[in-house]
Amino acid sequence: MRTPTATILLATSLLLGCAVDYEIELPGGYVLYSESRDNQVIASKSGTATSKYIPCNVEAYTHNNTHIVVRQRFSPSCFWKQKNRPTQEEGKTYYWIININNQTIQGPMSYEYFVKIKTNEHPHLE
Repeated sequence: MRTPTATILLATSLLLGCAVDYEIELPGGYVLYSESRDNQVIASKSGTATSKYIPCNVEAYTHNNTHIVVRQRFSPSCFWKQKNRPTQEEGKTYYWIININNQTIQGPMSYEYFVKIKTNEHPHLE
Protein backbone atom coordinates (compact mmCIF):
# COMPACT_ATOMS: atom_id res chain seq x y z
CA MET A 1 0.00 0.00 0.00
CA ARG A 2 1.38 3.41 -0.94
CA THR A 3 1.26 6.28 1.44
CA PRO A 4 0.23 9.73 0.20
CA THR A 5 3.77 10.98 0.85
CA ALA A 6 5.31 8.23 -1.28
CA THR A 7 2.85 8.93 -4.10
CA ILE A 8 3.64 12.65 -4.02
CA LEU A 9 7.40 11.99 -4.02
CA LEU A 10 7.08 9.56 -6.94
CA ALA A 11 4.94 11.98 -8.96
CA THR A 12 7.33 14.88 -8.23
CA SER A 13 10.41 12.90 -9.24
CA LEU A 14 8.73 11.79 -12.49
CA LEU A 15 7.76 15.36 -13.36
CA LEU A 16 11.17 16.81 -12.53
CA GLY A 17 13.02 13.94 -14.17
CA CYS A 18 11.43 14.69 -17.54
CA ALA A 19 12.61 18.30 -17.68
CA VAL A 20 16.23 17.66 -18.70
CA ASP A 21 17.91 14.33 -19.43
CA TYR A 22 21.40 15.62 -18.67
CA GLU A 23 23.56 18.72 -18.29
CA ILE A 24 27.17 19.37 -19.28
CA GLU A 25 29.02 22.12 -17.42
CA LEU A 26 30.90 24.44 -19.78
CA PRO A 27 33.43 27.17 -18.94
CA GLY A 28 32.26 30.58 -17.72
CA GLY A 29 29.14 29.35 -15.97
CA TYR A 30 27.44 28.07 -19.13
CA VAL A 31 25.64 24.74 -19.36
CA LEU A 32 24.51 22.48 -22.21
CA TYR A 33 21.01 21.31 -21.28
CA SER A 34 19.85 18.23 -23.17
CA GLU A 35 16.37 16.77 -23.30
CA SER A 36 17.33 14.51 -26.21
CA ARG A 37 19.94 14.29 -28.96
CA ASP A 38 17.88 16.69 -31.09
CA ASN A 39 16.76 19.00 -28.29
CA GLN A 40 19.78 20.75 -26.72
CA VAL A 41 20.43 24.35 -25.66
CA ILE A 42 23.31 26.30 -24.13
CA ALA A 43 22.48 28.90 -21.49
CA SER A 44 24.10 30.67 -18.57
CA LYS A 45 23.64 28.81 -15.32
CA SER A 46 22.84 32.13 -13.63
CA GLY A 47 20.63 33.38 -16.47
CA THR A 48 17.11 34.71 -16.15
CA ALA A 49 14.02 34.28 -18.33
CA THR A 50 15.22 37.17 -20.49
CA SER A 51 18.91 36.19 -20.77
CA LYS A 52 20.31 35.47 -24.22
CA TYR A 53 20.84 31.76 -24.90
CA ILE A 54 21.51 29.39 -27.79
CA PRO A 55 18.27 27.57 -28.68
CA CYS A 56 17.70 24.04 -29.99
CA ASN A 57 19.35 22.32 -31.45
CA VAL A 58 23.02 22.61 -30.49
CA GLU A 59 24.71 20.26 -32.97
CA ALA A 60 28.35 20.85 -32.01
CA TYR A 61 30.46 23.00 -29.76
CA THR A 62 34.06 23.49 -28.78
CA HIS A 63 35.70 25.71 -26.19
CA ASN A 64 38.96 27.02 -24.84
CA ASN A 65 39.73 29.23 -21.82
CA THR A 66 38.11 32.32 -23.34
CA HIS A 67 35.38 31.28 -25.80
CA ILE A 68 32.73 28.70 -26.61
CA VAL A 69 32.01 28.25 -30.33
CA VAL A 70 28.69 26.64 -31.27
CA ARG A 71 27.00 25.27 -34.38
CA GLN A 72 23.21 25.20 -34.05
CA ARG A 73 20.32 24.17 -36.31
CA PHE A 74 17.02 25.82 -35.42
CA SER A 75 14.21 23.58 -34.18
CA PRO A 76 10.79 25.16 -33.47
CA SER A 77 9.86 22.38 -31.03
CA CYS A 78 12.60 23.35 -28.56
CA PHE A 79 11.80 22.46 -24.95
CA TRP A 80 13.53 25.64 -23.71
CA LYS A 81 10.76 28.25 -23.72
CA GLN A 82 12.27 31.61 -22.83
CA LYS A 83 10.91 34.99 -23.86
CA ASN A 84 13.83 36.21 -25.94
CA ARG A 85 14.05 33.36 -28.45
CA PRO A 86 15.87 34.63 -31.56
CA THR A 87 14.05 34.71 -34.88
CA GLN A 88 15.45 31.92 -37.06
CA GLU A 89 14.47 29.80 -40.05
CA GLU A 90 13.55 26.19 -39.36
CA GLY A 91 16.30 23.75 -40.34
CA LYS A 92 18.86 26.47 -41.08
CA THR A 93 22.33 26.23 -39.49
CA TYR A 94 23.64 29.12 -37.37
CA TYR A 95 26.90 29.84 -35.58
CA TRP A 96 27.54 31.48 -32.21
CA ILE A 97 30.54 32.73 -30.21
CA ILE A 98 30.30 33.04 -26.43
CA ASN A 99 32.96 35.25 -24.85
CA ILE A 100 33.52 33.70 -21.43
CA ASN A 101 35.43 36.68 -20.03
CA ASN A 102 32.77 39.34 -20.63
CA GLN A 103 29.74 36.97 -20.70
CA THR A 104 28.53 38.04 -24.17
CA ILE A 105 26.96 35.90 -26.87
CA GLN A 106 27.40 36.77 -30.57
CA GLY A 107 24.85 35.14 -32.83
CA PRO A 108 22.96 33.79 -34.53
CA MET A 109 25.28 34.15 -37.54
CA SER A 110 25.42 32.64 -41.01
CA TYR A 111 28.53 30.57 -41.72
CA GLU A 112 29.96 33.32 -43.94
CA TYR A 113 29.46 36.01 -41.29
CA PHE A 114 30.81 33.68 -38.58
CA VAL A 115 34.04 33.16 -40.57
CA LYS A 116 34.37 36.93 -41.06
CA ILE A 117 33.84 37.68 -37.34
CA LYS A 118 36.15 34.85 -36.29
CA THR A 119 38.89 36.03 -38.66
CA ASN A 120 38.62 39.73 -37.77
CA GLU A 121 37.74 39.65 -34.06
CA HIS A 122 38.84 36.24 -32.80
CA PRO A 123 41.79 35.05 -34.92
CA HIS A 124 43.00 32.79 -32.09
CA LEU A 125 39.92 30.56 -32.34
CA GLU A 126 40.20 27.29 -34.25
